[in-house]
Amino acid sequence: MSADDDLPRLKAEDLVAWGVPAATAADIAEQLSHLAECREAGALLVERVRELRTDAERWRRLVGCERVRIMGHAHLGQRDAHMGVEFWGEHPGPDYDGAEVLTAFVDGLKPTGKR
Repeated sequence: MSADDDLPRLKAEDLVAWGVPAATAADIAEQLSHLAECREAGALLVERVRELRTDAERWRRLVGCERVRIMGHAHLGQRDAHMGVEFWGEHPGPDYDGAEVLTAFVDGLKPTGKR
C-alpha cells in the first residue's frame, strides 16, 4: 500500500491533530473524500471499457472470418428476426463474404438485456 492510498482515509480531526487549521482541515478532508469517490468511479469505468473492448474484439474476429456464409434469414429488422450463418476461420474455396448482411442483422436487433 502506498502513502497515497491512505489519503482518502484522513479525516479533518486527523489533520487538526497535526496542526492544520480546522477550516483548512475540513476543506482538505472533503477534497480527499471526493478524490476517493472519483477513483472508485474511474476504476468502474476502466473495467467497463475493458468489457466493451473484449466484446468489440470478439465481434471483429467473428466478422473477420475468411468466410461468412449466410445460409438463410427471415424477418430482418423485426423482433422475431433469425438467421443461419456458417463461419470459417480459414477457407480454401471461393470467397463468400456475408459479413455485411450479418452486420445489418445485428444492427437491426433490439437489446433484450439477456446475454
